Amino acid sequence: MGLTCTLDGLSFTDRILGILVESFGYAMAKYFFYSSDKEVRAQGFCSPDMPHLLDIAYNSSLFIHNSIRSMEPVGQPMVQNVVYAGGIHLKDAKPLTGELEEWAQNSGEAGFIYMSFGSLVKTSEMPEEYRQVFIKAFSSIDLKVLWKSDQETMANLPDNVRLGKWLPQQDILG
Repeated sequence: MGLTCTLDGLSFTDRILGILVESFGYAMAKYFFYSSDKEVRAQGFCSPDMPHLLDIAYNSSLFIHNSIRSMEPVGQPMVQNVVYAGGIHLKDAKPLTGELEEWAQNSGEAGFIYMSFGSLVKTSEMPEEYRQVFIKAFSSIDLKVLWKSDQETMANLPDNVRLGKWLPQQDILG
C-alpha cells in the first residue's frame, strides 16, 4: 500500500496511515531497541554514567538523516535539527577500464547482472546450500553475472558468472 499524493500533499487517509506507521515504528523501537539499554550497560559496553538512549534521542542537537529530502513523502514535517545527507558519498561514475571494461562490453545488448551483498555478507561464510541456489539460478539465465565475492573461485560456478573481490560498484552501476 503506497501513499497517495494530492495537490495539497497527503490525503486524510494517508495522514492517518502515516501516524499509525510512525507510532508502530516508535513502539517497536522502544520495545526492542531502547529496552536493551540496561542489558548493554550491564555487559560493560558503555560507561555507567552514560545517559539512557531515549534521553540521547530526545536531546540531540543534530540528526544526520541518510535520505534525500525530495524522495521523502510529501508533507512529512521535520524539526530544524534534521540534516538530510543521503547521497553525499556519491561521485560521478568513471568509465570501466581493462579486463572489466572488456567483460562488460562483451555482455551483449541485454547487459549483465551485478550481484553484491556489500560488506555485510561474505560468500565464504554463506551456507553452501544458499550459495548453490544462486549458482543454479545464474546458470539458468542467458545473462552474464558479475558477483562481488570474497572468494576467488566457487564449486560449480557456471561460465556466465565472473567473481570479483573488489569491484567499483558506482562505476559499474553508472
